[in-house]
Amino acid sequence: MSAAASATKRTIVPALNRMTVELTNGAVITLRTVSPRPYLKVTRDSYNNPLWSASGIDTVDDDSGRLARFNEKFGMASNDAWGAQEEGAGGFASLVADFGAPSGAAKKKSK
Repeated sequence: MSAAASATKRTIVPALNRMTVELTNGAVITLRTVSPRPYLKVTRDSYNNPLWSASGIDTVDDDSGRLARFNEKFGMASNDAWGAQEEGAGGFASLVADFGAPSGAAKKKSK
């Protein structure tokens, strides 16, 4: 291999740079990355993302977004229609009582 070829040869392992990442709760993390940026302030992380945060699971925004468009398109005023039947007023328990035990119910065999 000539000297000119070895000078232009790329390395397989990229150079790693230090990056300081500031999370939404104020925590600061230093990472080694191939990105040339020295600082990154994130706006969405595991502390404020509704998929990762257990506090936001019970709240649903019905007034805007995809859920509102779905309700307008299919005429569903709210999600209360799904939970209208209570367990004692014709729910799953009454279905089981109407149909009885499953046909494949296991029976004990005597030896």
